[in-house]
Amino acid sequence: MRYNDRNFNNYQEKQRNGIDEMWERACERKRRRERDMLHFNFYLQKLTHHFEREWWSALETRDKGLVYTSYYNQEEMMKEEDDRQMWTNFEWFDTWEEWKQHILETVKPNKAKLRELRVKKLGI
Repeated sequence: MRYNDRNFNNYQEKQRNGIDEMWERACERKRRRERDMLHFNFYLQKLTHHFEREWWSALETRDKGLVYTSYYNQEEMMKEEDDRQMWTNFEWFDTWEEWKQHILETVKPNKAKLRELRVKKLGI
């Protein structure tokens, strides 16, 4: 007698076809969590004194990535003071204050989320 369970048959079919959606979703979730942890640790190590935590939390993921790459590009250019004539495809600034002002002008957080986080911080 052959065992005939619909769920078991579906699972076997997915294995035969090489498609396992559960693992694809798990990998995507894992990548998203790693990226979020990377951005959070970056904020704690590098940006704590520059930007408030609520502002950082209200940013979209792509904006956090933009700030992340911009920071490290700026850091590299600050190290390479002798090579100011070097061609680059990103903006860099003479001081960190200029960089901070540029980031505040170009990267805008979600206003509703920022307001909610600030109110929560006040305990209202």
